[in-house]
Amino acid sequence: MSLLENIKNFFTKSYGLKSSSMSHSGASFMLLDPAKVIVELRVKENAEINGRANIPGESSKGADPFEETVHSHLKALEIDQGAIHVRRIEGYKNALNNLSNDLDIQSLKAKANHLFQIAEGAVVKTEAAIYHLKSEYISAQQQFEDFRKVNSLERVSIKNQTNKILKIGIITVLILVETVINGAFFAQGAAGGLIGAGGVAAALAILNLAGSFGFGWKILPFKNSVNKNEQISAYIGFIFYSLLIVLLNLAVGHFREVTIEISNSISIQTANIGILALERLRISPFGLEDLQSWYLLAIGVIFAAVAVIDGYSFDDPYPGYGTVWRNRKYIMDELSDTIVNEIGFLEEHFDELDEEFQKRLNSVGSKRQLLDSHVQKINAIKAEYQAVQSQFATVYSAVISEYRYINKAHRSSPHPINFDAPVSYEKTFTLESPLSKTFLEDINSTLELAKKEIPKLIIEIREAHKNLRARIPTFEGIVNNA
Repeated sequence: MSLLENIKNFFTKSYGLKSSSMSHSGASFMLLDPAKVIVELRVKENAEINGRANIPGESSKGADPFEETVHSHLKALEIDQGAIHVRRIEGYKNALNNLSNDLDIQSLKAKANHLFQIAEGAVVKTEAAIYHLKSEYISAQQQFEDFRKVNSLERVSIKNQTNKILKIGIITVLILVETVINGAFFAQGAAGGLIGAGGVAAALAILNLAGSFGFGWKILPFKNSVNKNEQISAYIGFIFYSLLIVLLNLAVGHFREVTIEISNSISIQTANIGILALERLRISPFGLEDLQSWYLLAIGVIFAAVAVIDGYSFDDPYPGYGTVWRNRKYIMDELSDTIVNEIGFLEEHFDELDEEFQKRLNSVGSKRQLLDSHVQKINAIKAEYQAVQSQFATVYSAVISEYRYINKAHRSSPHPINFDAPVSYEKTFTLESPLSKTFLEDINSTLELAKKEIPKLIIEIREAHKNLRARIPTFEGIVNNA
């Protein structure tokens, strides 16, 4: 194997290499064993061969090919190791840069001011909305109190404000049930049976029950009015409506019987059904001949009574009180929601910013520790690389000194004069320091400024929150002072 191949194999296969590590850097680096390098590079054999051949010549002033090969490969290895150490240092430098990225006071102040402006605008809008709602509430409250005073109502709360869906469901079910019942009773005389009687049955059920529900909801409550005329009108209306319901259901019974008769006779015209039913109602209102017609009458009257009760309990039993009370409550709810929503907005955003700034303030101490730690690691890497370069110089000196000594012993002619000079290894790669004084001072300055200014920003955030919160009145205060 040639000398060049031995050199190449030495550096590519790591002949003569050991590893070492430095505790501060946390990374290993290359150590070369000079004795093993001398053996692996066959320094003795090459020195004897070149010495017997008087290589280099007596007049030579530079290194011979063996020395040049060793020197060039050591330099390549030095540069390679230098690049590795540079990358490690750059990683720590980037980490140092990141230490202060989120502690820039100007950025933090801008963020706080942005929130202050948004919150200020929201509070201004809320103040305007509260002012408007307060005026509406005062007016509604006055109407409410006036209504109670005029109508001698001592109670503040209202009745029958729950289960409105249930009450609507009841009247809906009643209409459906009566429609089915009417259809069943009419089916005997209808041309299309139960299906043919469905339309008439539904119309009569709606007329009977929807009207009764409306009467109980809007008219019957006037019996509770302090106005005597309204009371009398309500009772008279109740009597007349009761008679109307009885007459309506009697008419339904007569209508059923006429329909059955027409279905059994071809002499009576279908167009005269309604007229014949009304005529019979006039002549003999209670002259129903079929027992089922009486059942139909009873069901209709009972269902109408239930519908009246359902309508009467749909709203407050005192006429108009439910409307006045709900108008006041609607404004109160809107006022309360407006206040709660704005307070919630302030609490959420100011608490988040306060917490964020508090975390950044708490991080200053740990970041200072990281700063010192990263600086120590960078300095350790620099010292490590200097050790690498130093041991390369030591290895080079040991290898070349051994080579020259053996070479001189086997020469027949004088050796070159440079063989007597000290062996010198010139370093090729310089590891520049990435940490300038200004760089470290800037980071330290940012950390110190953050430690000093963030507490002030936190105080400003809390004061701004407190001041804006104070501008929003409490719901209880508005209601009590209205």
